[in-house]
Amino acid sequence: MAAFLAMVAFAQVPRGGAVPKSVTAKKLFHLGATTSARAPQLQTAGGELVTLPEGVSTEDYTMTIDQEAYSEYGWQSVGGKRTVQVAFDGDDVYLQGLAYWFRDNYVKGTKNADGNYVFKTGQLIGSDADGDEFINGMTYGEEGLVICDYVFDFDAEARTLTLAYGYFLAESDAPDSPDAYTQIYSVNYKPGAYVVPDLVTLPEGVESQTWYLSAYNDYGGVNGEVQVAFHGNDIYLQGLSSALPEAWIKGSVDGNTATFATGQYLGLGYGAYDMFFVGADGDYNVKDVVFNYDAEGGSLKTADYIVVSQDETLSYFYESYMDTEITREKPALPETVTVPDGLQTNEWLFEATRDNYGTTEPYVNHVQVGFDGQDVYIQGLAESFTTGWVKGSLSEDGKTVTFPANQFMGVTGEEPYIDEYYFTSVDGEGNLTGVVLDYDAAAGRLSTTQPVYINSTRTRLYPFFAFTDVVMTMKTETADTPATPSVESFYGGWSYSVRFDIPATNAEGKSLITSKLSYQVMVEKDGVEQVLPLTVACYPMLEQDMEEVPYNFEAKWDILLHGKMINLNQGEEEIKTWSKIGVRSIYRGGGEEHTSAIGWYDLEPFWQEMGIEQTTTAVEPADDAWYTVTGVRVAKPAAAGLYIHKGRKVVVR
Repeated sequence: MAAFLAMVAFAQVPRGGAVPKSVTAKKLFHLGATTSARAPQLQTAGGELVTLPEGVSTEDYTMTIDQEAYSEYGWQSVGGKRTVQVAFDGDDVYLQGLAYWFRDNYVKGTKNADGNYVFKTGQLIGSDADGDEFINGMTYGEEGLVICDYVFDFDAEARTLTLAYGYFLAESDAPDSPDAYTQIYSVNYKPGAYVVPDLVTLPEGVESQTWYLSAYNDYGGVNGEVQVAFHGNDIYLQGLSSALPEAWIKGSVDGNTATFATGQYLGLGYGAYDMFFVGADGDYNVKDVVFNYDAEGGSLKTADYIVVSQDETLSYFYESYMDTEITREKPALPETVTVPDGLQTNEWLFEATRDNYGTTEPYVNHVQVGFDGQDVYIQGLAESFTTGWVKGSLSEDGKTVTFPANQFMGVTGEEPYIDEYYFTSVDGEGNLTGVVLDYDAAAGRLSTTQPVYINSTRTRLYPFFAFTDVVMTMKTETADTPATPSVESFYGGWSYSVRFDIPATNAEGKSLITSKLSYQVMVEKDGVEQVLPLTVACYPMLEQDMEEVPYNFEAKWDILLHGKMINLNQGEEEIKTWSKIGVRSIYRGGGEEHTSAIGWYDLEPFWQEMGIEQTTTAVEPADDAWYTVTGVRVAKPAAAGLYIHKGRKVVVR
């Protein structure tokens, strides 16, 4: 995958402030009535904010918290360490810092017979324009998730407080609700302010060199550049963290080994979270990282596990490296397949079962297949890399096509942060091996019972895609009406985007040739349904304005393949004038043109939920344009009929 891919995407979201790129604005996650319950006759605290009694003093404590906030990307880690205040007043204790959105406010607990502290669930923790928020205790009962009072174990000698086993906390909008903005899984309070560790700095006058990193993580291959510097027997590395690319770690060279102590502080990542360099062995025991060092050849290699973590342990690590190799010389990429000039290809339907992180699901793609004598070429096997080719050899009897093991398809991204793509299978022992497809020329069919992978690394299996039961079938072109597409979701807040489901089939499920399929984004504005033009002014990566988007078209970041996501760059003031957004497909096959019905998405409930007042404006195009009633822009009416001009319906006779 991309270099330095984070294990956990996260960032703090300041209420009322700018929202960082990696997390959306505050969002409530509903656990659902079927998975949660309220304890019988539970009395929640509610009421007013907890305040410290007059004359009670506070102490600096270090709070270590494992916490998650819910955003459009799902639950994201926002844990770490920070200095908070704790106050003791007789049998009562006051804890600061539990609230993600109101970190300066307190909850109150009372000592029980065991010497621990019990906190009433549902204590008000803060209020703002979004309403009240509460800290609710949660545990699992026979009926599922149960709201309850919660306990902090107290070590009187060490004066530490720890959320007791079996409890977790939800920051919610009601004192008796299991729904949550954030969840806390564990939290510990230790006396004394949190002391930020010292950063490693490069000695004055020492110059660094650019070396090249190759490694693996749980997502695949990792490639990138790092800086390496030497000062006596000391060695310095910079660039192991994408969040803190300027951070250095320091090691020592002893002959043919270079050792880096675990637990080195890297800095404050994403502006809010402490990050550490941590090493581990194959059993995930924390240890120093030891590299084999070849001074003459210029290489550092280690089998130790390297992570960038939120603390000196392995909890909530953000980035990871396995089988790390850092070399002075840049590794050369394998050669890609060269396609012969004039190769004739046909579009084939690719069907398989995909293993998506342990869950199997049907998978459909569309590939190009070409024959040149005994050579067989296939393009588009990786949906995320549609331009990559593989080359196989047709057997003498014409019944099989064999592709070499782990054949290189090419790269995406920009140096040095690239993704490498390979096509391979594996044998029963997990060794990379060639792909053999059975070929039925009469039926136009290629198939295999082997596992097939789109791999990300050169020497081992770390696949982007894992397939079984692969079948490829040549398509035939006919005149068809495309199936009606739909709007899967519409997202708004600090930015707006829409996701479409555009079937590459007709209504009966027959596969269409995707090069002849396109779609149009539709909006309803002031009661008028019209095509939404995608202009260069809004989408600078376009070469020209578009009112019709080819199915296989993409524009980096803004328009994804197959309409799976389009960023709406028209601006909120314009978007608020839309009452509906939709999509329709156009298919030009068999010498005919057919248009689907429009799949609409009603935006009015969205505006109401967001608390945004919808506006209306007359449709008065600056270029005095005319539109058909189906939203197609025309230079001027070419025939009698009903048209839209300057936001009004006009009958042309």
